[in-house]
Amino acid sequence: MSTRNNLLIIFNGLLILNYVLWSVSIHNQFTTGLLIIFLTLTTLVLLKESESKNLNIFIFALLIASWGIQCWQWDAQTIWLFHAKRIFYDSNLYSQLDGYSYCCMNDYPNMVPSLSASIANTVGFWNEILPKLSSIFFLITPLILLTNYFKSNLIKTVFLIFILFFGKKFLINGYIDALLALNFMGLIILIEKNKALKNLILIIISSCVLVVMKNEGVVLYLIFLISLLITNKFDKKFIFLTIPYLFYFFSWKYFVNQTDIQNFMNLGYDSLLRLYDRIINFNDLFTILYSICNQIYPYLVLLLFTLCFKNNIKKIGILNPIFLNFIGYITILIVIYLVTPVDLKTHIGQSIDRITMPLQIILIISFLKNLEFLLKDKLEQNNLGL
Repeated sequence: MSTRNNLLIIFNGLLILNYVLWSVSIHNQFTTGLLIIFLTLTTLVLLKESESKNLNIFIFALLIASWGIQCWQWDAQTIWLFHAKRIFYDSNLYSQLDGYSYCCMNDYPNMVPSLSASIANTVGFWNEILPKLSSIFFLITPLILLTNYFKSNLIKTVFLIFILFFGKKFLINGYIDALLALNFMGLIILIEKNKALKNLILIIISSCVLVVMKNEGVVLYLIFLISLLITNKFDKKFIFLTIPYLFYFFSWKYFVNQTDIQNFMNLGYDSLLRLYDRIINFNDLFTILYSICNQIYPYLVLLLFTLCFKNNIKKIGILNPIFLNFIGYITILIVIYLVTPVDLKTHIGQSIDRITMPLQIILIISFLKNLEFLLKDKLEQNNLGL
């Protein structure tokens, strides 16, 4: 296993360790400070070993921007940073399970808020600037994996530019959605690049981070596992990939189940009735499909443009993890909007730009990889005098 992958295992392991320490109430200013120092040092080593020096500049720019932006958006302030604030003041990972304020989405897991709480615990006070820096740490692993997915330095740079258009403020404003999408894509790339099981430990530990970032992470990981079953990537060792679900259940979902807290989706028999009503209502189904397409069409057009070249179509194939995860997630997304108890247009208007981020990043990566294939073929033809 490469040095980079070993460092990524250590890095993600530290993120999980931080979460676990809060869950068992082993934390103080010294332990959290030590953990933040180790995370920072590992980050610096990873960036030093990175194949893209522009990535160092990119991360540093995000760090400076994060310092200069106060948290004010609803989900960031009312859900994620508020959860972190409660962890910090109550010294309890599960303090939100008292059900305080329904709008705070108290069933959401606390991977990112726990690191925000550690940052605040390290400096000894709470504000809405420094704890938000936790977002930067959760960008490190996926950005390293995704930039290294490309061989061309030009494409690596173009990818980082695309990330700015894709993530916008959501990279550093305290929201989780862009972090979740990038970590999901990094997981897919780990499989797509490696036909064997040599990175099993990194895959498992990265998956553990994913499933406790947000409830959607559990669904994304299920889609990921189904894609592996279809492509026969892991055969008998597939059983080890259930570890992240066990981690999610015993570290979070079990404790949620001991309370009366429910997710706002409130899935049940009424959900099936709404599903049926909206499917037969063409206007509702059209609204959902149009809204999704409106978010992803720029990247989809770029991808289709590169797929017009015959050589690229041969190289990409249909039954690969990237394509299967795209189809799986867009299907789940449509179902979510079909069963939502919230007014459909309201739900779409408040979430569509964030909830489609996994689709957007899949299209971006696919387009850039196809573009890299295309440029490589053209260069080879020119070298041959064709």
